[in-house]
Amino acid sequence: NGFYDTLGNRYETGFYTLGDTYEIFDLNKEYNTFSAIGFVAKSDKGYNGSASIKIYGDGELLFSKKVTSDMKPYNINLDITGIQDLKIEFSGSFNGWDGLYAIIGNAMLQRTEK
Repeated sequence: NGFYDTLGNRYETGFYTLGDTYEIFDLNKEYNTFSAIGFVAKSDKGYNGSASIKIYGDGELLFSKKVTSDMKPYNINLDITGIQDLKIEFSGSFNGWDGLYAIIGNAMLQRTEK
């Protein structure tokens, strides 16, 4: 089925959470870039709530975005060279009736050979 953004674009893969939570991924310092597309679910278009996405590399904030229902999809491109643990944190993401679905779609890790 995939995921749809507020413009109707479809994404094969994506992840989100319900409520305030996070996921930590052990990268073992094997990757150089993290790329994805951040977006709000089509079902939340016009909704008044908001959410935020933060991405940390080994405890250092690499990316932060407040997401509202009127936002267009946005690119996330991060240098994660030398990162052991990548933490993706969602807050306000459909937390009761006060949030919305903030989704990270088509996420990809890339390794550059040296």
